[in-house]
Amino acid sequence: MSLPKIILDTDKTVPIYELPLKIRQGDTGDELQVTLGKSFQKYTDLSTVDIELIAKTPDQRLIKQAVTDKSGNTFKVKFPDEMYTNVGVFRNMYFKIGDDSTSSVKLVVLQGIGSIKEAGSYIDDFETLIQEAESYVLALKDFADTGNSKIDNKVAELTGKMTDFVNQAREDLDAAKAAWNKFQNNSETDAKNQRDDFNSKFNTLMDNDKSKFKTITDNFNKIISNGKKQNATNQKDFDAAESKRENDFTSQSADFEKRYVAQGSDFKDRFKKFISTLQSDYDSFKKLLTNDVAGLNKKLTDLGKDATALQTQADKISNQLDSVDLTQMTTNKNDIASLQTQVDNSAVGTNLLLKTYEPFSMTGNNRPNQGSQVYALSRRLEKGTTVTLSFDAVSTASATFIIQNNGINGGTWAYYITDTVDTTKKHYVATTTLKGYSQQGINMRLDNVPSTTTITLSNMKLELGSNATDHSLNPKDIATNDGVQTAITNALDEADYPTSSEVDSKISTGVGQAKTYAEQSIKDIIGAAPDTLDTIAELADAVTKNKDGVQAINDGITKKADKTDVTALQNTVQAMITSISQADYDALVSAGTVDPKILYVIPDA
Repeated sequence: MSLPKIILDTDKTVPIYELPLKIRQGDTGDELQVTLGKSFQKYTDLSTVDIELIAKTPDQRLIKQAVTDKSGNTFKVKFPDEMYTNVGVFRNMYFKIGDDSTSSVKLVVLQGIGSIKEAGSYIDDFETLIQEAESYVLALKDFADTGNSKIDNKVAELTGKMTDFVNQAREDLDAAKAAWNKFQNNSETDAKNQRDDFNSKFNTLMDNDKSKFKTITDNFNKIISNGKKQNATNQKDFDAAESKRENDFTSQSADFEKRYVAQGSDFKDRFKKFISTLQSDYDSFKKLLTNDVAGLNKKLTDLGKDATALQTQADKISNQLDSVDLTQMTTNKNDIASLQTQVDNSAVGTNLLLKTYEPFSMTGNNRPNQGSQVYALSRRLEKGTTVTLSFDAVSTASATFIIQNNGINGGTWAYYITDTVDTTKKHYVATTTLKGYSQQGINMRLDNVPSTTTITLSNMKLELGSNATDHSLNPKDIATNDGVQTAITNALDEADYPTSSEVDSKISTGVGQAKTYAEQSIKDIIGAAPDTLDTIAELADAVTKNKDGVQAINDGITKKADKTDVTALQNTVQAMITSISQADYDALVSAGTVDPKILYVIPDA
C-alpha cells in the first residue's frame, strides 16, 4: 500500500498523528517518509544522527529498527516483516531522534487476502475481531491520564464501551462455538448419507457411460478401417500418376536436348557472322578516323601558317603605331570615355542581358514569393532609362508568373509582366521607364506554384528604347575561343564517331597555341593604350565621334608615319563608317538587315 508522507514534532501533547497510517496483513516493504517539524531545528543534517523506529505490535511484541536512509531533515524507513503478522493497532509507535523522540503515530494493520474468513472459519475470524478490539482497549488505556479532564473522561467512556463490547463478544463467541460443535456432530451423519447416495448415482452413471463409450469406439474403428481401404486406393492412383509423370519428363527432356543443340549451333553461326561484320565496320572506322586526323593535322598546319602571316601583319602594324603620337589621345581620355557612354546609351537593339543563349527554367515549390534571377545585366542602368523587355514563355501546366527587375542592394523592383501561361508558348513584350537604378538583372517570381509545374523562359532580350527587336546575344557572349572549341567538338560528334585521345590532344594543343598567339599579338598591338581605346570598336567610335581628336591623330600620323600607309588606313576607316538617319536605322533594324561590319553614325543622336 502507498503510505502518505508525514511530519512529526516533539510535542507529546498530540497523542496520535492526525491521519492513521494503514498497512495490510501479508504485505511487505511499505516505506514511510518522515519530515521533522520546527522543534527539531537543531538537526539540520540527519545523516550524522542516530534514528530508531520503536513500536509495540497488537500482540504486545516490541519492535526496534535503526533508520539508515536519511538526509537533511527527512528520513525514510521500511517496515520489517514482523509488523505485518497480526491484524490490529500498533501502540506507542514513534521515532527516537538522537536524544529526543517524536510524537506517537497511529498504525493499523488491515486484514489481508488469504485470511481465515476466506478459508471458511467464521469463528476464528470472530476471535481475530475480538483480539483487534482488545488492542483498541489497551490503546485507549495508554491514552489515559493526559491531564486534560475532557480527554480523560472521553477516553474512560470509550474504554468502558469498548470493554463492554469485548465482554459481550466473548459471550457471543462461546455461544457460537457451542452451536458449531452441535452442527459438526449432526453434519457427520448427514454427510455419510449423502456420500452413499452419491456413490449409488455415480455407479449408475458409469454403467451408462461405459455402454455409450463402447458404441462410440466401435464407430471409430469402423471409420478407421474404411479410411485404410480408401488410402490403399489413393496410393494405387498416385503410383500410376507418378509413373506417367516420369515417362513424360523423360520424353520432354530428350526433346529439349535436341532443340538446345540445334539452337546452340545456330547461335554460334550467327555470332561468328556478327563478329566478322563488326571487324569490317571497325576497319572502315579506323580508316575513316585516320583520314580525318590527317585532314585535321593539315588544317592545323594551315592555321599555323595563317597565324605566322597574322604575326607578320601585326608586326607591320605595330611598327607603324610605334611612331604615332598618342599624347593628344591621352589628353582627350575623359572626352572619349564620355563619348563611349553616349555610344552605349544609344545602342538601340543591343541585348543588355548576359548568357541568354540558354533558356531558363524554374519549378514551383508550393510556397509564396518564390524568386530567382533569370539573367544578369551587362552594365548598370540609371534612373529614368526607358527599356523594352521581350521573351517567350511556356509551362508544363497552367501557372501565374511575375517578371520584375532585381532590386537587391538598393535597385528598383520595377514590374514588367504578370500573366498566366500554359503548355502553349507565348511571346511577351513590355516597356517601362526605371524609377531607380538597376545593376543586377531580371527576376522571375512564383506564388504557390506546385512542385509538378515548371515554367521555361527563352529568347529574352532587354534593350534601350521603347521598340522590341529580334532576339540577339550580348556582344560579350559572341565568338569566344571556347565557342571555337565547342564547334570543333560538335562537328566531331556529328561525324558519328568518337574522338580519340590523340585527336583531342591535337585540337587542345592547336587551339591553345592559336589563342596564346592571338592574345599576345593583340597585347603587342594595344601596347600602352588606355582602357577606353584598347579595342578596334573603341578606336573607330572615337575617330567617328571626336572630329577634333581625329584631326589631331591625323596630324600626328602624318608627321610620324609614311603618308601612303596613313592614307590607306584613313580610307579603310572611312569605308567602315556610314552616316544614316534615325528613321533609316530603325527601318534596317525592323527588317533585320543591319550589317555588323559597318559602323552606322546617326548625326542627330
